[in-house]
Amino acid sequence: MNPSVPCLRPELPNRSRKEGRPHKILDFTSDAMRIENLIHSVGQRATNYTSRRGIIARAPEETGYVEEQIKCPAKTAATCEPNCPAGWVKFNGRCFSYVSKSVDWVTAEAECVKLGGNLVSIHSTSEYQLVKALIRANDPAENPTWTGLHDCPKRFTWLWSDGTKFDYSRWNVNEPNNLNSECCVHLNWTGEKNWNDIPCELQYPFVCVKRLV
Repeated sequence: MNPSVPCLRPELPNRSRKEGRPHKILDFTSDAMRIENLIHSVGQRATNYTSRRGIIARAPEETGYVEEQIKCPAKTAATCEPNCPAGWVKFNGRCFSYVSKSVDWVTAEAECVKLGGNLVSIHSTSEYQLVKALIRANDPAENPTWTGLHDCPKRFTWLWSDGTKFDYSRWNVNEPNNLNSECCVHLNWTGEKNWNDIPCELQYPFVCVKRLV
């Protein structure tokens, strides 16, 4: 089943026999036209839905998209696709959630694991803008926020805590520098509002991510 197509089933007309009268001969031409029209209708809905999703995918930085999912999660339940829990934002097959409590990096990762995920990993510009919009929707000041990136086992060998590939970055100028054994990474640092390595024991809010089930 195409996951973007709403769960609709065609309903054929009731052709039960009336008492005292013979069976009516089935009009296959008429039925075929009914089904064809229904398929066209479903296809049009799917096209419209895909178009709406295309707009979302091209502009995830719009805070309105994030706020709508946080406040009205039921609106995302209109199709056969799996959905994120209330308060989480769905994007590219994953669910994202901002946690405002300031904790150290290890505690933040443990909290995300309790929620069924990990600290956020970021793999594209669109995902990065989505994460920044999620933070902005909850914290208009856009304060520094933990990600799941670190190089604690080996300097400058960057790893995401969810085990995904390190294939995208958005560092501030002259970062990372591993100053004073900094090995954890947050974003929204200084005026550039991008990535910076920082000591893991410092405390910041964080973003969790988990895959759709």
